[in-house]
Formats: sequence, structure tokens, C-alpha cells
Amino acid sequence: MQDLIAPEHYNLTSEMERFASNENKVALKWRSDQGQEQEITYKRLFEKANRIAGALTSEGLATQESRSYYDA
Repeated sequence: MQDLIAPEHYNLTSEMERFASNENKVALKWRSDQGQEQEITYKRLFEKANRIAGALTSEGLATQESRSYYDA
């Protein structure tokens, strides 16, 4: 599992931009204790991130500002 730890200066946005053009490249996989599985592609993740960024920008958040975001 040690190989799965991101480096200290990892930029997820750069990773999403790099692979967003490939509609089938899986970014995240999740499996429940009951065996249910879900996946999200880089393209879909990038689209969701951009929607959230657009909403935060429209509420006045400027580039390089940080906020906590929780999605239940």
C-alpha cells in the first residue's frame, strides 16, 4: 500500500487535466464491504471539479484562496 501514497506536492488538478480527454480512464474506484463497486473517470471527475470551482467563483472565491468543502 505504500506505493499509493501521493507525494507531498501532488496536484490532483494537473492529473485530471492530463487524462480528462480519455473518456474511459478510471480515476477512482470504490468497493463497499458488501462488494458493491463504483468508478469515476478522470473526465467526469474533472467536469464535477469544474462545476464546483465555477460555483465557488460565482460566490466570490478568488484563485489561491482556500475553503473547506464537505459533500455528504
